[in-house]
Amino acid sequence: MKLEQRKIYPFLYIAPVLILFAVYIFYPTIFSIVISLLKWDGFSSLSKASFIWFDNYKNLIKDDVFWLALKNTFIFVGGCLVFQNLFGLTLALTLFYVKIRGGKVWRAIIFFPAILSSVIVGLIWKLILSNTGFLNQTLSAIGLSSLNRVWLGNQLTPIFCIIFVNVWQWSGYNMVIYYAGLQSIPDDLIEAAKLDGASWPKLILKIIMPLLGGVASIAMVLNIIGGFKVFDLVYVLTRGGPAHFSEVLTTYIFFHAFDVNGSNLLSYASAIAIVLTIISFVFAVIRIRMTRTVEY
Repeated sequence: MKLEQRKIYPFLYIAPVLILFAVYIFYPTIFSIVISLLKWDGFSSLSKASFIWFDNYKNLIKDDVFWLALKNTFIFVGGCLVFQNLFGLTLALTLFYVKIRGGKVWRAIIFFPAILSSVIVGLIWKLILSNTGFLNQTLSAIGLSSLNRVWLGNQLTPIFCIIFVNVWQWSGYNMVIYYAGLQSIPDDLIEAAKLDGASWPKLILKIIMPLLGGVASIAMVLNIIGGFKVFDLVYVLTRGGPAHFSEVLTTYIFFHAFDVNGSNLLSYASAIAIVLTIISFVFAVIRIRMTRTVEY
């Protein structure tokens, strides 16, 4: 076999992946960048579109709803990041170190929401959180009717309801990640610390948490990336309403590209998508730096 052929063979092996990458990622990204510089509705002939260069991005700066969607996106990502990891870690520690009867069954039950479609989860919780839903009926039944709210129909609570539903669905996923990390901690280390008189709070803070640093980094990065991509749960629960108060960047992209009440400008939606891509890229770089620091 000639040396030239040996050099070509590795590229032949990765050629299918490179082709898929070029067709489904590279080309759409470049195309989105190009049309973000146009004024185009996405339906008429592209030849009729006019170049407006960076006007779409300038309009974003003046778009109050865009800034609201950006703020909601960061609130959503931050809320899910904190509570999914907090509940996931707490559940993992409880099921791993506390001898609970039927521990495997409880792990399966807690993890079950993570395998459900977000659309199904959204529809179920939309019924629960409706004006005459299970939550308001329960509050009324126990004498707390003063707490009844239009949970998904006011300016304050919708985004926090969405965070709650997302945490409910994905905390079990984080639990599994942390549970796997706990299995890698030597039992002798925990027993030795107990013999030295270490209490459980000290065990968790001084021994368990440092050893779970790499696992926690992976879980948090997955939560951040998933948070920025959220769409279906928000769309099913509120469609970004009322009056855009629960809008996130992904639903705002849909609003301008396809919604009958939007601008019907795919070019403007593409500009928002490019901003979201840049944000995701920044966190992707952070992810690479974090994974490099993980010690195995």
